[in-house]
Parts: sequence; structure tokens; C-alpha cells
Amino acid sequence: MVFAMLPDYYSFILAMRSALLFIVFSGILLSCQKPSAVQYRGIDGLQPKAFDGKNLLMAANVKIYNPNKFEVKVWQVAANCKVNGQPAGTLSLDTLLRLPALTEISIPVEANIDTRPILSNGISLLFGNDIPYSIIGSAKAGKGSFKWTIPFTYDGSLTRKQLESLVF
Repeated sequence: MVFAMLPDYYSFILAMRSALLFIVFSGILLSCQKPSAVQYRGIDGLQPKAFDGKNLLMAANVKIYNPNKFEVKVWQVAANCKVNGQPAGTLSLDTLLRLPALTEISIPVEANIDTRPILSNGISLLFGNDIPYSIIGSAKAGKGSFKWTIPFTYDGSLTRKQLESLVF
């Protein structure tokens, strides 16, 4: 009689072990959150590096904020810059960045900017109007072995004062 119950006992143990493994793996998967988009907070320290008459190589510090409760690693950033709706250049970054949890950091970047869209709006700048710009791109980020593409968008405006600070 005892031997007749053994298959049921083993099947019960196998079922419990399977259920326990399912619960453990489900907990691991659910605890790994997809990161929220890294927030672009602005640009500091615009500095011209080179000008060839058409293109301007600009260096700046980009301020970004990690709103996640965990460190996020970013290893590639690509963005398109538009000035007053016209394409003005690209921005790319191919180095590994570690963004600590819930902190704002400043990252040095360089961008090659086409000056024609800026100069074509020179008259509106003289009258004190701002020139709108937008930066649209994506960053490849992740935590551990989980990786995501995080889109970002920023709209701002160039003021006359900002452009006057670009003295060569």
C-alpha cells in the first residue's frame, strides 16, 4: 500500500517544485523594470570649437536626469537637431555612460551644426525674437542583461544672448 502512494508523492513534489520555480522566475522578471526615459534638462557651456564657413563644431555640456530607482547604463545616443523646423545637424555619442539612480549629471558632447538655418533667421533675432530648436533622438540603455531603446525629445529656443556668447 505504501508503494502505491509513491507515484502520487513524487508527482506532488515535482508539481510543487515546478510551481516554486515558476514563482521565483516570475518574481525575477517582474522585479526588473523597464527604465523610464532619461530626461533631458538643458545645455550648459556652449563653446565653438571650429567654423568652416558653413558648419560649426560646437562643444557643450548636456544635463540629463535619471528618474529611475536604479543605475542605468547608456552606451549609444543618436539625435537629429532642427533649427526652426529645418535640419541643422546630428549629435552622437558612442561611449558607455553610467547614470546613477535619481541624479542629474552633465555630459560633454560635440555636435556639428549647419549654420544656415540659424543665419537665415538673423533678422528675427535682431528684433528680439527667439529661434526654436528641437532635438529628437534615442538612447540605447539597459540594466544588467536587459536592454532597451529609449526615445527622447527636447524643444527649446535660441536667444540672441546665447548666440552673442559664441565669440570666437
